[in-house]
Amino acid sequence: MEKNYFEWIEDYLSGNLNNSDKTEFESEMENSTELREQVALFPLAGKMVEEHQAHELFDLVGKIKNEEQDETKVVSINNKPKNKFRIFALAASVVLILGFFFTFYQTGQYSDSGIANSNFELYDAGVLLGDGDDSNYRKGIIAYQKKDFTTAVSEFNKVTPSDSDFSSAQFYGSLSLMTLGNPQLAIPTLENLSNSTGPLQEPAEWYRALALLDAGERDKAISALENIANNSDHFYAGKAKEVLEDLGSFWNGWR
Repeated sequence: MEKNYFEWIEDYLSGNLNNSDKTEFESEMENSTELREQVALFPLAGKMVEEHQAHELFDLVGKIKNEEQDETKVVSINNKPKNKFRIFALAASVVLILGFFFTFYQTGQYSDSGIANSNFELYDAGVLLGDGDDSNYRKGIIAYQKKDFTTAVSEFNKVTPSDSDFSSAQFYGSLSLMTLGNPQLAIPTLENLSNSTGPLQEPAEWYRALALLDAGERDKAISALENIANNSDHFYAGKAKEVLEDLGSFWNGWR
């Protein structure tokens, strides 16, 4: 039985073709832009879908290929009616290209903002002590913990620089602004906290990088992430490396 094009591409990429078949395959690629594109696309399928989904996709295209009676349903290379290197036709184009593009790009998962938001987690404000405390900071933290971020921002803004909780109020207020979709407003405060010392310095650096990315300041965000990732002692070094990998991914390139 003639080997189908999926098997030829897979064997070529894994180095399992004999010299004769490899020469023939590379000759076909030289003459076909479409085949070169499918060879480039093939590894992405394995990365972007679960194994069983990939098998379902391959089976679907295989059935279409086997049922073809009309040569107009496929694209032949050099007009060879029985060429074993058939290019993806309707199924591959629609299911792979449109399907993956819609799922992983149109949903925003791999846009800069999508990457920033998917890596954003609220910083734990801890446990409040002192039931009799009716300060603006305490009110802000309670609202923050209840995810009432509008009230939280309002209360944190009332905390004065002379207050011992001023830095914390600035920090949690900035995170509240980010959650409300206003990363640009959070950046200056987080930058000031990043340049300070204390327990909030590293968290402020991390959230500033995410705020920059979410606000569309990609170059500044990458620089901030690289500074974090290159510091092995930084608490967020691992997370920064993951975000940088996402920013260098194929799907982020479609932004």
